[in-house]
Amino acid sequence: MARTGRNAKIDSRSARVKLSARREPYWALISKGCAVGYRKGAAGGTWIARYRDAAGKQRYNALGAADDAMDSDGGGLCLNYAEVRRKADEWFKSAARGFAEEGAPTVTDAPAGESSIVGGGNQRRDVMGRRKFPIERPQTLELSRYTFALIISMANKLNSGASSHLIKKFGIGVEAWRVLGLIAAIGREINAQQICQFSGMDKGAVSRTLRSMKSKGLIVVRTDEDDGRLKFVSFLPEGKRMHDLIVDFHLEREKSFLSVLTAAEVDVFIDLLTRTRANLPNVEVASTAYAQERWHSLESRR
Repeated sequence: MARTGRNAKIDSRSARVKLSARREPYWALISKGCAVGYRKGAAGGTWIARYRDAAGKQRYNALGAADDAMDSDGGGLCLNYAEVRRKADEWFKSAARGFAEEGAPTVTDAPAGESSIVGGGNQRRDVMGRRKFPIERPQTLELSRYTFALIISMANKLNSGASSHLIKKFGIGVEAWRVLGLIAAIGREINAQQICQFSGMDKGAVSRTLRSMKSKGLIVVRTDEDDGRLKFVSFLPEGKRMHDLIVDFHLEREKSFLSVLTAAEVDVFIDLLTRTRANLPNVEVASTAYAQERWHSLESRR
């Protein structure tokens, strides 16, 4: 696959920090019909590949999270520019072969930055032509097997249990603990955007949490000299002391949580969690495509 030069706007973390958040990705042309895009959101950036076939149809594929908030982990959870280029090249080659074999499929055109869904009969196919679930879906949920319900219920109970102990003993909630844990895990200053990306908290919740932690003398907040919008957070001695006390509590909770699994099962469980978390950008791509294909068409019939 022919390659062009590097793109100064998106090929480094420091360059991407200066970009404005927007829905339309920042595109870098790789070769004719092939481009890599970086979409910057409020909680971090994601990588997208765009492929234009011989008929002029554009296909999109979400590649994963950008290494905006933490160093690349080798192509698993987050990707740097070099890694996303390699991953995109693999998809471009597969896409060229797959779409050529399809002939003239029916395509749901996606807006810039979204994923196209290739359909046929009552089946849905992804951009690689693999068969997906039938369009006709059940109208009720089997809650014992609905993964979103299981995950949300478990997370809510874990947060509630931890929060009651943290508030009683330390006067902080789980949000403040997440910030303390992130600072310690990354081992350096962390900015509000990184906290949003890795904690799942929205900007408002992060701002409120940082104000509260600052008033308690747990953290210091520094404004970036080059960009006044960037706020960097680091430990004060009391925050580090509190983290060291609380981390053992959480490790004990995790030990109890995983006690029903063997060591081998824990490795598999962590691998599954890591892979499904990395797939979250694709969930939003598929959700947008579904809404445009199904809900928007229903609205137009009213």
